[in-house]
Amino acid sequence: MRPAHPSNATSKLNSQQRNPTNDMDLDDRILLAQFFSCEFPYAKWCHRLHIRVSYILLSQHSFDEALGRFRAGIRAYNQVHDVPSSLESGCHETLTVA
Repeated sequence: MRPAHPSNATSKLNSQQRNPTNDMDLDDRILLAQFFSCEFPYAKWCHRLHIRVSYILLSQHSFDEALGRFRAGIRAYNQVHDVPSSLESGCHETLTVA
């Protein structure tokens, strides 16, 4: 058996640290409601949940509609949680669309 790649282990650890209650088990409707109301705890927000919200929206809407909703949601969420928009944080349009 091959050992885990160090970066994978670090990513898993960081995800568990930021997401200790395993919010990946949240019902899609609850996750979306908490995200769009900006009530989802910022300390638990992680890349996996970012991707999951994107996936849920894409499964329910056209690409353009999902992108518009997600873009607006991320900007509102970041504003409520005082996340500055910069190259290091906030909404990165190119990565969001990609």
